[in-house]
Amino acid sequence: MYQCRPTLEKYLSLFDNPKLRTLEDLIQFNEDHAEEELPPRNSNQDFLKAAAQAHSQMSQDEFEVKMQSFRTVMGEKIEQCLILAQADFIMAPGDALFPAIAMAAGYPIACVPLGFAYFNGRPFGMLIIARANEERQMLELMAAWEMAFPWARKPPPCMSGQ
Repeated sequence: MYQCRPTLEKYLSLFDNPKLRTLEDLIQFNEDHAEEELPPRNSNQDFLKAAAQAHSQMSQDEFEVKMQSFRTVMGEKIEQCLILAQADFIMAPGDALFPAIAMAAGYPIACVPLGFAYFNGRPFGMLIIARANEERQMLELMAAWEMAFPWARKPPPCMSGQ
């Protein structure tokens, strides 16, 4: 959450004359346009509001210390999983929280295709986490996956006009 404000505001600054420049601007916009921006099944901004407060509740130095500690713990947990399973990789469905875990640990992550949803053409796949500095092995696994499952890259009939 600490990084949300500066990351979002840096992104918004990339646009010419943006109407929204700050996290607070985004929160206000959502409230002003709640009917469109805050639908019933996702009707709150708790994350955005917490992120707006998080940056003022911690210094950059505190953040760096906590991030380093978090990175160490996440890396240790990934290593424990790999050792216990006697595995080289951890794989999970594409909608899992693996990107956040890999990012926190500083470990490489990739996605291999499983296919496309027939009802809307949305792609889905499997996420792979490899050990730190084992990107080469991960790329080899990805290449083998695509050779073993070439059909997973073909778009469904609703996307290909069949």
